[in-house]
Amino acid sequence: MQERIFFVTDRNVISQVPGQSDFGNGHPAQPEQLRVGEALVDIPDGYFSDDPPKPASVTAYPEDLSAVPPILGSEKLYREVLDVLEGEEQTDALFYIHGYDTAFKEGLSFVAQLQHNINTVRSQLRASKANLAIPLVQAVIFSWPSEGRMFPWISYFDDRAEARLSQVPLARAIGKLKSKLDELHIDRVVSLSSAPVGARFLDRRVAFKAELKCDFKVHLMAQSMGNYVLRYAVQELRKKPDFRSGLPRVFDQIFLCSADEDTDTFDTADKLRLLPDLAARVTVYTNRNDRALLISENTKHLSARLGREGPDRDPDLIKLSLVDVTGVLSAEKNDFPHHYYNRLNPIVQRDALYCMAGQDLDLIPTRAIVTQPRQFKLIPDPGARKAGTRTGPRP
Repeated sequence: MQERIFFVTDRNVISQVPGQSDFGNGHPAQPEQLRVGEALVDIPDGYFSDDPPKPASVTAYPEDLSAVPPILGSEKLYREVLDVLEGEEQTDALFYIHGYDTAFKEGLSFVAQLQHNINTVRSQLRASKANLAIPLVQAVIFSWPSEGRMFPWISYFDDRAEARLSQVPLARAIGKLKSKLDELHIDRVVSLSSAPVGARFLDRRVAFKAELKCDFKVHLMAQSMGNYVLRYAVQELRKKPDFRSGLPRVFDQIFLCSADEDTDTFDTADKLRLLPDLAARVTVYTNRNDRALLISENTKHLSARLGREGPDRDPDLIKLSLVDVTGVLSAEKNDFPHHYYNRLNPIVQRDALYCMAGQDLDLIPTRAIVTQPRQFKLIPDPGARKAGTRTGPRP
């Protein structure tokens, strides 16, 4: 099956040839510059857990600011993604921020695999949950200039430096997304207000959807060091004049996976305490056996990592949920794939889909309650307990 995914990147351009576009592992001469485009990746049918193939095609959308009128790749990206989201079948957008040691094309393959697998799980869920509005997922990756090479110490700290430099481009991308959603909301309201009075007031469903800006939703998922990029982007957003009084709601669900971030990140506004302002709900997935994060803790002189241990204390943020995935990961000796459970584990993906569908926290059947409030663990067999069953103190 050929997966079509979209990309936003602040990497330096190597090639802009349609079908053969490529980007490097550094920032462009103008670090705030964003380039966008699409890629096609051939993924075998069914759930696919092996290494994904390289992209069959990568195309950067044309960009020429000196043209009259200017040619903007971002406008083409918006139209192309919107066409997908407004198709016949319900589809949500998933804005994905990759992690450490990820080259440009490698990241495209990874997010195509994530899109393929989560939609495969969705088709299985739809068979048993026909009454639940579980969406298809269209992935858009934010590709920041990770080195894409694993040289201990050097590449890790090089990537952290590049991650901090990507705060402005990622904040710009989120800001542009907010502007586009606002424009869409205005267009819908104008369209609704011009309809006959009967249509406006009798069809409450139409009015409700217009109020929610659009029929689709936009979610965000950050992987590993991508959470570190997100932290600095949140700080950059706080500097914008329009957002100084508070961050705007942009996303429906935010998922933090294998977060290479400090465990006190939700304690201070200088890190991620304000992140929930951007979404309806934030889910932090943790894996106690995440060896990649354990190595970061033990060899990089870093504090305990959020993606392995969860937050230091209950951050008392009503929109925040903590979900321990340790119990649904296989006990393989080489458990580095466990760092990538968000694209390689169907139970985690099923849980994310329930969140995207708006399922109540205590009714998500992949979970068992560990402690109140909003702390859960995933269970291997969703049919083994009733929704909301307490299983004892938090491990």
